[in-house]
Amino acid sequence: MARALKNKPYDPEKERTVYDDEYYHNHVKYYQRGIPHFEQFLRDEFKFDSIADIGCGTGAFTAPFQADKKVYGFDFSVGS
Repeated sequence: MARALKNKPYDPEKERTVYDDEYYHNHVKYYQRGIPHFEQFLRDEFKFDSIADIGCGTGAFTAPFQADKKVYGFDFSVGS
């Protein structure tokens, strides 16, 4: 359960608007440019069978690994 921050009461209606369609559109557009380079770096530098992403958001960084790795993504949002 979310707790109010000092001098900022918890407002569930406001929190629902944090992750709107525009947020996801901009998020994907921004990160799609760097993800292929990040993926290649991990594959070149590390040997692994699975990958975990804590705070994965949309899962964009782990998506390229889903075809051949075990992928675990964890995220939490007061806006959901």
